[in-house]
Amino acid sequence: MADSLTARFARPAAAETHEVLVTHAYQVAWLVRHALGAPADRWLAMSCGNAALTALQFREGTPPALLLYNDMSHLPEDLRWTGFGPGPRP
Repeated sequence: MADSLTARFARPAAAETHEVLVTHAYQVAWLVRHALGAPADRWLAMSCGNAALTALQFREGTPPALLLYNDMSHLPEDLRWTGFGPGPRP
């Protein structure tokens, strides 16, 4: 499944395309890990927040770009969390 996810979304499109993928944190972590060229197991350590926004850019001839990661600024403060234990919140 992870390979089909990256094959579909983690590549430059033939023409200028803007897509919105609404998904769960695990898929977001996998796509971010792929875009950064990190080892396959690194997605397990990423704490993506519920309803957080992440933007990746894939263009022909350039490396993938992480434009925005785990942005929760559109949420009220009490909803800005990842659900993973205590620690700093954005």
